[in-house]
Amino acid sequence: MDPETTGLVEDYVRRLRRSMRGATPDVIDEGAREIRAHIDDALAANEDAGVGSVLAVLERLGPPEEYGRDLALYMMVEAGYRRWSLRHMVRSTLFWALSTVVGGLVVSLFGLAYALALAMVGAAAARHAWLLGLERIVGATDPRAVLPRPLSDAAPIALLAAGAGLLAVLTIMARWFVGQYVRRARPHTLGGVEGGDEWVERTSRRILVIASVGFVVAVAAGAVGGTFAGGAPALLRAAPDFSASPLARLSGLGLAVLLLAPVLGVAWTVLAQRARGGN
Repeated sequence: MDPETTGLVEDYVRRLRRSMRGATPDVIDEGAREIRAHIDDALAANEDAGVGSVLAVLERLGPPEEYGRDLALYMMVEAGYRRWSLRHMVRSTLFWALSTVVGGLVVSLFGLAYALALAMVGAAAARHAWLLGLERIVGATDPRAVLPRPLSDAAPIALLAAGAGLLAVLTIMARWFVGQYVRRARPHTLGGVEGGDEWVERTSRRILVIASVGFVVAVAAGAVGGTFAGGAPALLRAAPDFSASPLARLSGLGLAVLLLAPVLGVAWTVLAQRARGGN
């Protein structure tokens, strides 16, 4: 390529790098190399590698500002989950949470669900330690002084199994969610799923709708039914007859819908797409 066409490509790659800001350096470098390779391959298939051909290739790719962050997210998630890189998993999670409203919501909901599962495991371990006579671990002779009532009354082994099972299920759902949702962030011109932008946009709206409905139901039913009496979260400080109250059960269902909104939103889109004969 002559200096003018080389300058066009270099300027495009610099814009791409700026749009991928926040990703790890190796992902930014890999993205730049992939774009360069794509441009070189496109030009190699054309005998004329002049300015007109380069501009045509760049136009087909589109402005890097429109897909740079999505490409960075895809590549970071790919690096984290396919190579089992904890660094990329953490960075891609933070990157997505800070990039979009839906990303922040999804990360928050999965974080809350994991926190609940870990709390169940921790409560079971603390209860079991007390039963063994290791009061110093929980700092009190009676675990009911430090544990929420439903947790302190539960059998340690059952609670531990429930918490471990919830962690496993959450991990499976999270990986399925990533496979269905985030991989569509790769631009179609670079081998991504055709119609990925529309898929992500529809799914994002559905996640927000489901999360909003779950939140409203949980709060409204809990407030009317007295679930949040005393200013404490109902599912931790509820009365023993919690499950006997229809409004309390409805509040719990709303909370479950809220926490599962990301998975339910993706499932909704997948089922709707299959019903229309899509892939």
